[in-house]
Amino acid sequence: MIVLLHFLKPELNPISRNLSEYANGRFGFLMTLFFLFMTVGYVGMAFHAYSTLTQRALRALCSFLFLVCAISSLMLSIFPMNLENTPTTASSMIHHQAGPIFLIAAVVAITVFTIRIRFERPYKPHFIPLVIYGAITFCIGLVVVLFIHKPEYTGLLQRLVGLSMWMWLMNASFRLT
Repeated sequence: MIVLLHFLKPELNPISRNLSEYANGRFGFLMTLFFLFMTVGYVGMAFHAYSTLTQRALRALCSFLFLVCAISSLMLSIFPMNLENTPTTASSMIHHQAGPIFLIAAVVAITVFTIRIRFERPYKPHFIPLVIYGAITFCIGLVVVLFIHKPEYTGLLQRLVGLSMWMWLMNASFRLT
């Protein structure tokens, strides 16, 4: 969907413009759908972490963090941000609070879950791809947090961390079957 939005809205520079800006305008429903799909995926991971992980504290932590991801992703879909250089609205302010919460919760949940699953029987054969995507997510997420005030690369970093999270989520989801 995101790739499609790049073609449908070529006026938004993918290097410097926020992903969330695609939620505005004529094809905004596609970005909203993407956030809703992420919400469903993270709810599924919360339940899966709770039912799969054997260590009680990590099971609770991962489930909680995946639920935080789901709730903040839902907030990102409900409260779209304003386009660049337009007056800030309450919706945009909520969106700007939910975004970092989502990013930090997702990076920590993915990292903890990935480290822990090497001990879980169903994941042993699929551990390497999850480690690779988990490590990429952690590294890019760290760069995003450290360089949050460098707006010229915001779009690129968001797309890279979003892609790595999506790849991790897809790989983890396929292991559920």
